[in-house]
Amino acid sequence: MQLPLQKVRPIEEQVTLAETTSSRIHQKEEVSVESEGTRLLSGMATVLFLAGYALTHAGHMTYLQLHLFLVLPELWMRFSRPRPLSWAADSVRKVGYMSIFPLALAAITFSSAWDNFIFSKGVFTFDKGSMLGTIGAMPVEEWIWFVDHTTLASIVTLSMLRPRSQDELVAWVDAEPAKRSAVDYGMVLGCLLMSLGGLNFLASENEHLLFLGVCMFFFPPVLALQWWFGLRLFSQRPLEWLGAVGMTSSYVIGLDSWAMREGIWHLSEST
Repeated sequence: MQLPLQKVRPIEEQVTLAETTSSRIHQKEEVSVESEGTRLLSGMATVLFLAGYALTHAGHMTYLQLHLFLVLPELWMRFSRPRPLSWAADSVRKVGYMSIFPLALAAITFSSAWDNFIFSKGVFTFDKGSMLGTIGAMPVEEWIWFVDHTTLASIVTLSMLRPRSQDELVAWVDAEPAKRSAVDYGMVLGCLLMSLGGLNFLASENEHLLFLGVCMFFFPPVLALQWWFGLRLFSQRPLEWLGAVGMTSSYVIGLDSWAMREGIWHLSEST
């Protein structure tokens, strides 16, 4: 018995089918990109609700327990699908994840300097019953917080940033360094002048002025570095960058407020 031969599609029909399939894949990628923020928010809300419910019924919360609200979202985003940088080659993905380490080191170096200063001046104080111990003027958990905060911000950013198409990915790689303008130089100069202006308040006995001086002295140099080295990346996908920074910052500010209500740390009333 002779089996019927499979019908071969005409070449024109095969091309049309390939184009349709490619179009559907592209549409799925666009939907995935557009829903990335929603996915992150819904997943984080679920994880945090469960953790918050458990800790609320466990009694007084400690500083170490507060770290769960950074670690759990990190783990959820790291291992849920689509994973951060899932669209990239292995080498690119490794660079993306490895970049968290130098960023965390920079965060420890920068943040420990101004944190130790304001803690030594009594602007912030901690409940000793809520912490493991101190290194310098800061609790041990504060040092770990710098790493956890940086990791969370990095993973959120890596999750939000993904090319919408192959052409856009090529444009990212092949983009030439942006030419410096008068605005760039003016921004950096303004940040440095603001930082120098903060020096006038660092020796003040008025805690309002002291805290203002700390903010003016330490933060503008970081903003200047971000502007100088990161403006090209920011200009390529501003909404995603703003979304990642805004989401992470709002979330951590909320944790700070909650920790103060729980008595983990206190802001001086005169500040």
